[in-house]
Amino acid sequence: MRRWLVFEIGHGLQTVTKVRSFLTMCDYYRNFVKNYYTVASPLTDLTRLDTPWDWSDECEGAFKRLKHALMNHEVLMVPDPQKPFIVTTDASQYGIGAVLAQQDGKKLRPIEYMRQSVSMDFMDTLVTSKSGKRHIFVIIDGFTKYARLVAMPETARTDHAIKLFMDNWVRDFGLPKSIVSDRDVRFTSELWKKTAEQMGSQLQMTSGNHPEANGQAEQMNRVVQHLLRHYIKPTQDDWDEKLPLIASLYNNAVHSSTGVSPNQLHLGWKPRSALDFLLPENRSSATPGTLEYGVQYEKLLQQAVEHIKKAQQAMIASENKHR
Repeated sequence: MRRWLVFEIGHGLQTVTKVRSFLTMCDYYRNFVKNYYTVASPLTDLTRLDTPWDWSDECEGAFKRLKHALMNHEVLMVPDPQKPFIVTTDASQYGIGAVLAQQDGKKLRPIEYMRQSVSMDFMDTLVTSKSGKRHIFVIIDGFTKYARLVAMPETARTDHAIKLFMDNWVRDFGLPKSIVSDRDVRFTSELWKKTAEQMGSQLQMTSGNHPEANGQAEQMNRVVQHLLRHYIKPTQDDWDEKLPLIASLYNNAVHSSTGVSPNQLHLGWKPRSALDFLLPENRSSATPGTLEYGVQYEKLLQQAVEHIKKAQQAMIASENKHR
């Protein structure tokens, strides 16, 4: 089927409509194309309303590379704990990311493409706001730890949760490769499973005996509960209006597992805050799209990956002591 589609489109992308169709198809296989968004950027630019049609050599090169990937995509390899892990990073004005790989014979085989796994949970605040919201839909990026917090009614059904996910995550960041969650009835419903299948997302659900397997969401819940204590009081029923502030406080704080803030790792630069007016930095940040920006962000990714590896090693050592 994939080869037939490539054949149908592959004889030429003479219109913007065909380019969009081709990119839509490619998006399903983006996990198997290293630096996908950078590779596809000439074609993506061509679909913008303010861009005149010009099938350049860059567009032709991007088209051929993506077409080859569709017909010959490489399956992700199962990690071998006995072999060393190799981290490669990439950053540009079009896409950023990191790849975890291992040696397989004479070539490197990818194990995981970072930034394509999310953890999620429904958190009960125990207080119903004046707008009828009681739960918080917590969504976290597995690599950057960036989080979105969305207020929702206690009685929200699966279709409503799906719409919130689409509007507050997929619309901005694309379809995740995997979704980690507990076994809430909405996550185990047939509608949720069907939607995940259509998105090309693998569902990873924790068991009732081991809810800690969804550690990122559980940790985030504790952070949100701590921050919300200042806003959820017997007479304060507008806590949902404070959620953007809560999310901002979390995303701009240094995360223990990466050594940098989720926002800085997610965006590639450190967002300005009120403190910046009191304690201005002498050095200016690089402009996105420049070589300096790419170099700085690659260093930031490497730093985060190394910090994560050290945190995981410390956790494993701690677990072994208690066995």
